[in-house]
Amino acid sequence: MISPETRVQIRRYFYAEHWKIGTIATALDVHPDTVRRAIEVERFQHAEPLRPSIVDPYLPFVREVLEQHPRLRATRIHQMIRDRGYSGISVPTRHPARWIRTGLSCGSAGSKASTMRANCWMRSAAAGTRAAIRS
Repeated sequence: MISPETRVQIRRYFYAEHWKIGTIATALDVHPDTVRRAIEVERFQHAEPLRPSIVDPYLPFVREVLEQHPRLRATRIHQMIRDRGYSGISVPTRHPARWIRTGLSCGSAGSKASTMRANCWMRSAAAGTRAAIRS
């Protein structure tokens, strides 16, 4: 772990002075990977908000059904929301149903269960909708 002052100095050398990563690492006596991490931090702090999912309007219904019938299969829940106007495929219904069942929220710490969750839902910490599944 590097201090905030070192992080600022790394970023100044890289962005303002246009030093190479190896040069910065040598000058500050840190590993080049540490320099890369200090430079790339900003890339993930300004994530775009997620667009609403096609399943979002049906999440309260899914939560209610799973509270009453916790062992109901995701395919049956998909059929139930399809009868209520959902026109999408079943995959977006499976993930929220699993998270509601297990008490996970998308993007929660330690929930690296699948590549799909990491890929599609990791940005949800900034978007309130999908992160609210847990509540």
